[in-house]
Amino acid sequence: MASFLHNVRANDPSLTTLTVTAAVSPQSLAHALCHNTVVSQLVLSGCYHLNLSDLCSILEALSDNNSLRVLDVSNMGLTDEMLFHVIDFVQQSTSLGRLDVSRNELSREIAVALGLSLRGHLSVRTLVADHCELGDDGGAALMVALGDACPLHKLNLAHNNMGDVSGQSLVQMVRKCPNIVQMNLNGNFFPRACIESIDIVLNSNLHRFGFDPSSRPVSKATTRDLSLTAPAAERFVPSADAKTTFSALDRLVRGDIAAQSFPSLSFLLAMDP
Repeated sequence: MASFLHNVRANDPSLTTLTVTAAVSPQSLAHALCHNTVVSQLVLSGCYHLNLSDLCSILEALSDNNSLRVLDVSNMGLTDEMLFHVIDFVQQSTSLGRLDVSRNELSREIAVALGLSLRGHLSVRTLVADHCELGDDGGAALMVALGDACPLHKLNLAHNNMGDVSGQSLVQMVRKCPNIVQMNLNGNFFPRACIESIDIVLNSNLHRFGFDPSSRPVSKATTRDLSLTAPAAERFVPSADAKTTFSALDRLVRGDIAAQSFPSLSFLLAMDP
């Protein structure tokens, strides 16, 4: 472990992804990260042993890291106070592209703070917030906070027990987001009209990118591997059937059809954010 932390401090170029376990001392990790400028992904998922002080030390150590692209604090049993510190870190980051807060309970107050921190954010493009017990009230609060300046390309809100109220707020938010192209809405109770409205927006956004599915190799991904990054337009070749192809995306997200039925979509579900 001492050797590992030494390599982190020494900016070992092979250590771009750090997955932290209970075997790693939080204080030692924070000290090592203070000197690190190459870590691009920090995975703290499942680290229930971290307390508020530990988390603050780690986030403070990362404050000068302009290489960090992914922060995973999922399934940590984070308290509201801890989540506020995460949100403050995210708001100040200029490099973070993906935030995963899934499997932590998010109160309405936290949902509002999170949405406001991401509103117009310069770098965050993916938010994973599944199994967060948002409910209808929390989900609606998050959508309203994101408002018409939502920067996200991908949004995972699966299994949050959201319904009519949050569904309406979600539709209003999505209609104002020209770059959002993928949503995971499994495990919620949105009216069919909401899903259809969201489907129209996603298809329109994807069609603008004009992606030709035949230009990329097919993956063996399943509908559980949902991940799609909004691409730069110049990387895509206009396709006459793009709209038809992507019209299946929402049904794939809801699990109504099998990915095998649309092999041209399979690789999209496996792309790294």
